[in-house]
Amino acid sequence: HSNILSHYIQNIDSSNKVNGKPVYYLVNQQDKQIPEDAGFVGIVNSQNITAKNLTLTKNGQGILLAFSENSKIENINISNNIDGILLHGTSNNSLINNTILENGIGIYLLSGANNNFVDKNTISFHRYSIENGGGVEKYGYGILLFGSGNNTLVNNTISENDYGFLTMWWGTGNNKIY
Repeated sequence: HSNILSHYIQNIDSSNKVNGKPVYYLVNQQDKQIPEDAGFVGIVNSQNITAKNLTLTKNGQGILLAFSENSKIENINISNNIDGILLHGTSNNSLINNTILENGIGIYLLSGANNNFVDKNTISFHRYSIENGGGVEKYGYGILLFGSGNNTLVNNTISENDYGFLTMWWGTGNNKIY
């Protein structure tokens, strides 16, 4: 994951498919809704984007939200990805009522994902292991906050993960977890 916006700027149109479904990769967009036939959703440097009522599976990320703000991710079933939902350098977004199962990481708030609202999500069965020669390291997180602060996480059900919840690195502070 890069901390540089230009690394996320790609020209990917919806003729590209994942699992037979279109890839929606929005860059520099505002006030749009992702169509319900999406196979992958990328939202980059955009504002006020809504993604809802989707099923996203077998990707690097189910949803990538990078350097974007005031967007809403709602009522989405996300499974079997490396990251279920990745927020990177984002602010003032809402993740509400999503079912996020069997990914490496369920919800990943990374490097400057600040002031986001995460409510009523089911986040379960996240497992990711790597053999390191001397044993196995586990990296399956329900929610991982890495360099992100001032987020509000309420009413989430987090269960059956290698690790339920982890905060780490500088800038991870003032998060409210209820």
